[in-house]
Amino acid sequence: MKRVSVVLAVVVALFVVGLSSAVATTLVTSAGIKDHTIKNVDIASSAVDSRVVKDKSIVSADLAPKARAAWAHINADGTLARSSGGVTSASLGVDGQYSINFGRDVSKCAYVATIDYGDSANEGEVSVAPSDGNTKAVFVQTYLFSPAMDANMPFYLAVFC
Repeated sequence: MKRVSVVLAVVVALFVVGLSSAVATTLVTSAGIKDHTIKNVDIASSAVDSRVVKDKSIVSADLAPKARAAWAHINADGTLARSSGGVTSASLGVDGQYSINFGRDVSKCAYVATIDYGDSANEGEVSVAPSDGNTKAVFVQTYLFSPAMDANMPFYLAVFC
């Protein structure tokens, strides 16, 4: 009799555990979750990865600001033509030298720049480097190929962190 009781108790326990996990998987759906109630601490490490995120379901605005790419289109005179937002620019008063401030730390990011040939028949190149003493800015230098010299030229700049 004791053996039957133990077996019966195990069967009941397995049934209850199985039923409760089945109920739990059907009770929680995205429709039942209020906005901003799930926090990082509620999600297990590595629980969300590319296998469970649908294509095009995450947009740039969903990312933390420091994870978003930042970009700027700078005129030859150092003024900002357009940007991804939060960007200020300035000519440094020396031909072809500019300081572009992104309003956040970009010192450990990757920088890509290219000359905007749309406004100029001149050919040139651009280089970009971290700004000395300002972690929120990058230093940009533009050059003409012929004659070889520093020159104010419009350019595009992107920062990826």
